[in-house]
Amino acid sequence: MPSDTVRNLLLHDLGAMYDAELHLMDVLPRLAAETAPSDISDAFSRHAEETEQHAENLRRCFRLLNIEPIAVTNFGVRGLTEDHDAFLAYNPSREALIAFDLGAAAKTEHLEIASYVGLLRQAHTLGLTDVAYLLAENLRVEQMTASTVEQLADKEARSQAYADGAQIEEFRWSAYTDVAVETPLTREGMQSSTHLHDGLTPLRPVDLTGGHTTARDVRP
Repeated sequence: MPSDTVRNLLLHDLGAMYDAELHLMDVLPRLAAETAPSDISDAFSRHAEETEQHAENLRRCFRLLNIEPIAVTNFGVRGLTEDHDAFLAYNPSREALIAFDLGAAAKTEHLEIASYVGLLRQAHTLGLTDVAYLLAENLRVEQMTASTVEQLADKEARSQAYADGAQIEEFRWSAYTDVAVETPLTREGMQSSTHLHDGLTPLRPVDLTGGHTTARDVRP
């Protein structure tokens, strides 16, 4: 890829992340308010302060490139905010909203991590060492935040389970993905598996308010 093309891509992606950080500076205080008082709220507040530094680091990147800071609409991050606002329309319970906010935060962090890795690769390709170090600092904090969010989500899930009289082990997604499948599922096995659905209790529509809904069979 020609260097001028890489540079243009770098500038575009810098602008997209700058827009994302500016947007999150407004969103994170809202999430902190929604989840207060809690460790989760405190974590959102801390990350709001870190996000301000991320935006400043990106402005420094632009200055090193002799470019005025520009914000390019980041539809990925803004789309997650739209999902959040649409979820609020369901009038969810506090527990459901906290779980949703943690999930949205995890999605946002992983999107940012992938974006900063891409930016770091572009800066490395162009030999922009000073820019790369600033991007790496943002990436380091986002990785730490993603880890914190995952820990808080697991703690919250277990807390809700205990409140319902159940106990669950600490969640590790690798416990599911690391399981080796010794033999492929044959067509006969796939056909026979349909019998597992016989006699199942009809599915219930999800009620986010914590109330009860009328059972309704949604199968054809």
